Amino acid sequence: MSADENVSNEHETLNEVGCEFIDKKLFDCAIECFDKILEKDPNDYVALFNKGLSFEKKGNLKEANRFYTLTLENTDYKDADALLRKGINHGKFNELDQAMECFDKLIELEPDNILAWQNKGIAYQEMKEEKEAKKCFRKAKRLEKLQDKEKSEAEPKRIKTMFGEIEDKKENREAAYHETCHTDDAKIRNAERALHARLDTSQREKAWKWSAYYQGLVNGEDV
Repeated sequence: MSADENVSNEHETLNEVGCEFIDKKLFDCAIECFDKILEKDPNDYVALFNKGLSFEKKGNLKEANRFYTLTLENTDYKDADALLRKGINHGKFNELDQAMECFDKLIELEPDNILAWQNKGIAYQEMKEEKEAKKCFRKAKRLEKLQDKEKSEAEPKRIKTMFGEIEDKKENREAAYHETCHTDDAKIRNAERALHARLDTSQREKAWKWSAYYQGLVNGEDV
């Protein structure tokens, strides 16, 4: 393994450990992990973002935004999460122009980003521009319905059977039908055995006779 691969693996491990610390709300421990990465590579945008997230969770939004800005400066693509969080934090400080700039950049990057449209609407509300706010909220609502529809169409339909839910496909329905028939046949045979076990010899002969008679009627035979 090369030295670069070793460094990459080490950074990946430190990021994972740092994120675990965030989940446990041990934010200072998380920041220590990300600092170890940034000591070796100050432009590691994953560590920069995660350090910003740690500060945000601690309640230090100014410092969080500083690292979100560094994240955006040190990546070849515009990080959607960094833009969204930075914009929301600007909004909390009533820095609405900066917030709007973040949401606009995010919408340019991801036109179907529901959270970007929702937060842009909130920013317009804070600016007392209700008409523009409503446009953004309507756009977010349309996108939400569209994405729900696409998700529903993409997910395979399922049907309930006596064996549990199965994917609604022809081969699955046929297999379930045959399994149900086998199960029903087995239940009938077991019931017949249980019944015959309670009968004496003459009663059993009569039962078989009537069974054959009705089976012939079902099959359309002359009886």
